[in-house]
Amino acid sequence: MEGRLKDLKVMQGALAEHQSEVDYLTSTVDQVFQKAPPEISHKYRTEMDSIMTRWRRLSSTLGEQATKITELMAKLLQFQNDVKTLRKWMADVDVFLNEEWPALGDSEALQKQLEQCTVRPGNLLSPFLWQPVSHFLSPGSLSPTFSPLAA
Repeated sequence: MEGRLKDLKVMQGALAEHQSEVDYLTSTVDQVFQKAPPEISHKYRTEMDSIMTRWRRLSSTLGEQATKITELMAKLLQFQNDVKTLRKWMADVDVFLNEEWPALGDSEALQKQLEQCTVRPGNLLSPFLWQPVSHFLSPGSLSPTFSPLAA
């Protein structure tokens, strides 16, 4: 995407460089149209209008595409950051779930461990992923009950 954005910027620069030539051509053609007979003037004015419409459309399209690519790159970066955060959170939960459960007799220590796993990794897309580990533990038991419908 970065390469495509760079190419679009180069094309926009080339377009801007040639704008003065297009302006000169337009003013010259307008002068010729004033001196030419009406039937000839009408014929070439139609062609010139078509060419200028394509020129403006090209300029507009390049700007829109550059804007869209910039927005998509920002969304991709945000997504990559969210994935990184989610992976870290999942690794922390994995460590918690794979512990030897040294706090079985100590309810205060167990509560602290559970609170550590309730830290939400940001605004993720799935509310299922926002659930703390304690959400999946059945009351009075330390065995996990993985049911996404038990919300």
